Amino acid sequence: MSGKTSSYPDNAANSRFYVICLLLLLAATHCVISSFYVNFSYLELTAYAYGHEKNPYQERIGMMPVLRAAHDSNLVQHVSAKLRHVFAAHPHSAFKEISSEEVANMVVALACVWLLVFFSAWYGRRNFGRLWWMPAALMIVMLYITQAARYETTVWYPYDFPHILLFGVASILILEGWWQMAFVLYLADIPFRETSIFLAGIVAAVSFGRRQCKQAIVIPLAMFGFWLLFRIGVHNWFQHNLSEIGIHLQAKKQAILNPVHWPQVMSAFGFLLIPLLIGRHYLSRELRFFMLGALPGIIVTLVFGVWMETRIFSEWIPVAAVLLTIEFSRFLQIEYGKEAVEAKVFAVL
Repeated sequence: MSGKTSSYPDNAANSRFYVICLLLLLAATHCVISSFYVNFSYLELTAYAYGHEKNPYQERIGMMPVLRAAHDSNLVQHVSAKLRHVFAAHPHSAFKEISSEEVANMVVALACVWLLVFFSAWYGRRNFGRLWWMPAALMIVMLYITQAARYETTVWYPYDFPHILLFGVASILILEGWWQMAFVLYLADIPFRETSIFLAGIVAAVSFGRRQCKQAIVIPLAMFGFWLLFRIGVHNWFQHNLSEIGIHLQAKKQAILNPVHWPQVMSAFGFLLIPLLIGRHYLSRELRFFMLGALPGIIVTLVFGVWMETRIFSEWIPVAAVLLTIEFSRFLQIEYGKEAVEAKVFAVL
């Protein structure tokens, strides 16, 4: 009897863990498919695959080999034709005209978000106890609001989800001080977006927060060197392409003066940026330094980005979900005490 009694909580906990993981994966799948179902690619994907799109989009070359292979694949073309046939009667679906490149992009996006869910669940179990599910759940909510639940600028770009995965995981690894792994992911992220360089700022800030002054200088300088070499090379490669690089002042003016745009603009970070900032006093010194290191990147994004297109902040979503979980867990511990939280508040989990 005692043996059965002692094994029951472990079996029940494992069952709940797998059920919650399944629900998180289903939610992630819904998020990704919705973003492709209701939105349209801003780029002409075949032109992008073969290097003829406008800059700065063309200079983000990370998905070019994948889309070129999809364009030439009979299997992927067959799948896209089947999807077009199935959804031909859906007038509001982007799937009714889905191309082989879009099919490949959706598969890559699904893989990226699933990997983020698995990583967030692993990281949650390692750090948050019975709140292990919260980083993944918050991340999915924020991704859904910024990538799928939009009423304007309903477009997607082929490199978004790979960049979110690489940048997001690297950011969290920096919080853990796993510099080498973070550096490898940073190098992998450079071809996807030039904003990968924002990781250098948070490395410097977190290192200073930990009083690791040598690392705060050496690692960011190395990161900047690799980034600059790549940027010079890719800019020379596509220097004759048309360009949309600019500050987009008219769009910013509309975002500020026209109330129609305000809900869309405020949906950045899934409406959770203000709670994140309000709760920053629950964070440790080095985590507050992390937020300071992210500030220059946010400012640069605000200067060059179109504010209604809140997907431009999505690279920060995985680490923002972690920071929000830290704030919430410490709030509960301070307000109710650790034992009360473990025994009562999350007993059901």
